[in-house]
Amino acid sequence: MRSMPVKSARPLRLAGGLFALAAVVAGAMVGACSGSGGGDSGGGKGPRLAGSGGASSESTGSGGQGGEATATSSSQSSSKAASVTATSATGTGGAGGSGPLICKGDYAYGATSLTYLDDTTPPGLVAAFGSLTAPATGHSLTLVLHQPAGGTLIGAVSATQQGASGSMDVFASDETPALMDVTASFDGGFTQTGPQGHENDPQPFAWLHLVDQQGPVDIKLTGIHWTAHAQPGCTMVTVDVTGSIPVSEAGLVLHLASGDKTLYEASGEAFDGGKSPLGMQQNVPAPVHIEFEATSTSFDFTTLAGQSSTASASSNASSGSAGG
Repeated sequence: MRSMPVKSARPLRLAGGLFALAAVVAGAMVGACSGSGGGDSGGGKGPRLAGSGGASSESTGSGGQGGEATATSSSQSSSKAASVTATSATGTGGAGGSGPLICKGDYAYGATSLTYLDDTTPPGLVAAFGSLTAPATGHSLTLVLHQPAGGTLIGAVSATQQGASGSMDVFASDETPALMDVTASFDGGFTQTGPQGHENDPQPFAWLHLVDQQGPVDIKLTGIHWTAHAQPGCTMVTVDVTGSIPVSEAGLVLHLASGDKTLYEASGEAFDGGKSPLGMQQNVPAPVHIEFEATSTSFDFTTLAGQSSTASASSNASSGSAGG
């Protein structure tokens, strides 16, 4: 930061006056303060004094523009000496900039609200699912992100239930999904991916837990693709999920306020794929598109022991085949 210019009084014509003035000016220049901090420009306009940058909201965020400093000067003279006194106000640092937001590690986010989108989900299912409620414990859907020691980030979306400890969620033992590779972006985004060469492979299955008029209902989903975006602080996410309800679930009965309906009936026959070239009735999965808001929840990550990157699993499987 440059030295602060100081406006001096006119030199007096007294003996020794010029020498005294020069000494005072030099002292004022040496004493000028230098701004410090993370700001893009530490000081404000005019004299660059003690402007400090703002704190970063996330890691490696750079500070904002330093505040404006002001300076005043006064002069006085006497028959014996001349002096210059400079005072300054301290500039206030600007707001810190946002740095990269990458929520890598072990995180779990339980759904607090679900929205069924009718861009692909049959309207009848949107209405039926929308009339059902979330379970009292656990979550209808949970995004779980896990980073094994020395491994890459993996994750999955599926329903969770309260574990044996009573304080942490777990996947049901017979409903634990395969955790897929996850790509994390600098803006807080997450994208499910498959192993190299199979990046578009879906999460094979997930479970949606809801409660109808008679109790809990578990609905299986297949061919899952999901993306998520975390808010600053990594405590809240928005998750977008697409997949299908397999034909095997078409006969599942929902106990609705309007009466009992199978998924096939509620879907408006969305499972009906028409007739085959041989005249046989064909059934197809019913598409589903869900968006949910979620907040951090406790999850027992010890239950994921043995889960690793799908790329590593694929590589290990290939090595095993080659070795056999």
